[in-house]
Amino acid sequence: MIDGHRKYQSIAKTKALDKLKINEKDINARWTLGLLGILQNNPKEADKHFLVLEKELKENPWPSAYRSIVNLADWKPIKASKIASEAMSVICLPSCLAMICPPFILP
Repeated sequence: MIDGHRKYQSIAKTKALDKLKINEKDINARWTLGLLGILQNNPKEADKHFLVLEKELKENPWPSAYRSIVNLADWKPIKASKIASEAMSVICLPSCLAMICPPFILP
């Protein structure tokens, strides 16, 4: 059933914040709070949680992708571009090189 009053958001936020009190690096709680930030049109809050996820999940491109979009929506195109460029160099470049270059050429 669809919750038109969005009561689930306050419940999810409370549970996620409780999890962060126990473990500030809780990945699921950070995802929950970041996505709730998007749903509630609060890009600064979303960016804060996606930044932590970016640091914790270095090989995962999704936190950077969400963070870039959130900053673009917050009218920060230069910051969004910088986030995307850094993610490309950290995540994509090494894996792309590994596919293209023979193993003996890689540093």
